[in-house]
Amino acid sequence: MLLIHWSKHNKAKLIIENGINASRRTLINGSRMKGVWCFPYTRNKTLNTRWKSLLKKDRGNSTYNGFIFKLEPADFPIYAGDLGAIRSSPTSRLFETYESFSNKYGHYFSPKTLTMDYIEKNGIDEIPDYFDFEIILPKSITASRIIKVIKDRDPI
Repeated sequence: MLLIHWSKHNKAKLIIENGINASRRTLINGSRMKGVWCFPYTRNKTLNTRWKSLLKKDRGNSTYNGFIFKLEPADFPIYAGDLGAIRSSPTSRLFETYESFSNKYGHYFSPKTLTMDYIEKNGIDEIPDYFDFEIILPKSITASRIIKVIKDRDPI
């Protein structure tokens, strides 16, 4: 599975040279979690840019670049799921292996699931809330793992 991590454009050179460092965020219960915060990279452009839009809204209208890399077995354990659930109860969203993560969430991000045919056949209730989904990798990502950089549009 490919993942995308969004970061302000002025950090692009540093990330390309040194990789993506895990950063600390405060959780709902006041504890702090360190990790690389990302989202599954899909064929759906709206889903791919959703977190970028949220970051722009939350942290000021800045430009962001997306850094795409592959999720590897060495990245585990990871946290995955609804961002509110991860922040309020991180241990319940901890996945030790790729298999356990894939069994729970893998099919939600397959091209087949993201089609209108799937939604019409299975109903909207079978689809997770993609816009609140995130993955947190406790380890940093080396520069050599970055496959592609998606540049944000130029500011108007």
